[in-house]
Amino acid sequence: GGAAVSTTTDANGKYSFSGLTPGSYAVEVEKPAGYAAFSSSNQGSATDLDSNIDPTSGKSDLVELSSGEVETSVDAGLYKLANLGDRVWSDTNANGIQETGETGIAGLSVDLYDSTSTTLIRSTTTGADGIYSFNGLTPGDYVVKFTKPVDAAFSDLGNGTSPTTDTDADANGFTGVITLASGETNTSIDAGYNKLGSIGDRLWLDVNANGIQDAGEGGFGGQLVELFNEGYTTLLTSTSTDANGEYNFSGLKAGNYGIRFSKPVDYVFSDRTITGSNADTDSDADTSTGRTAVITLNSGQAVTSVDAGIYKLSLIHI
Repeated sequence: GGAAVSTTTDANGKYSFSGLTPGSYAVEVEKPAGYAAFSSSNQGSATDLDSNIDPTSGKSDLVELSSGEVETSVDAGLYKLANLGDRVWSDTNANGIQETGETGIAGLSVDLYDSTSTTLIRSTTTGADGIYSFNGLTPGDYVVKFTKPVDAAFSDLGNGTSPTTDTDADANGFTGVITLASGETNTSIDAGYNKLGSIGDRLWLDVNANGIQDAGEGGFGGQLVELFNEGYTTLLTSTSTDANGEYNFSGLKAGNYGIRFSKPVDYVFSDRTITGSNADTDSDADTSTGRTAVITLNSGQAVTSVDAGIYKLSLIHI
């Protein structure tokens, strides 16, 4: 209850009160302009390293000084609030990089979690051009979770070299752990997605072997059709033609693909080098391998012109 004594911290933040009569004292620290709050008190196991100022009152607990005692462990930690954010955009070529002409998407939910991705801290919604932000954050570790339209997929990670233009969301929309320092503003946490597309059409019986689907030529069912990457090194999925010879691969990201058709052993593929000019009706399978040329699928595109004709060789008996 005695009179207060004041001092000012030096360039290193140090202060001291000397010549004190033995007794009970409390230290009160004035928070500088621009700083949001005091750090949590008494968090560390080393009393000379942790902060001792109550975040609400700005005061320490009572310090009991005995005759001749020197107490050098009454400290105060302060921090500035931090911010993070940036953008969700339509990655039309699915390369994971924000490029000219690729627009941001408004109205998508973005969630902020703790570093374990289990405790929801705050939610927001993307605004104009897909921009979002979380402001006034305590420095520390966070994870962001993005959402996307149901008919879309997040772009693959690891394609960009600039953190301000590449995507940060994994296949489930979660980022890695983001560490924010005191006063930091991180505006590089982005998510790109592309609408899913499809590839398909038909395997048909090319009766006249001209490589063109003519009137009356029926589909050929029950045959394996396989979807590969463009280099035919990775099988992505497979299906079988239905009773009409039709097949379809849906839910595909934008990118380059290849399709391999199958046929019964006593049939051959129609020659695609003599086919017609209409991509919807000509044959696309290589006569030796059953493989198509590279198929480029754009974001949200439905390619419905990947066909293969097959026929039986004729025998002439004399």
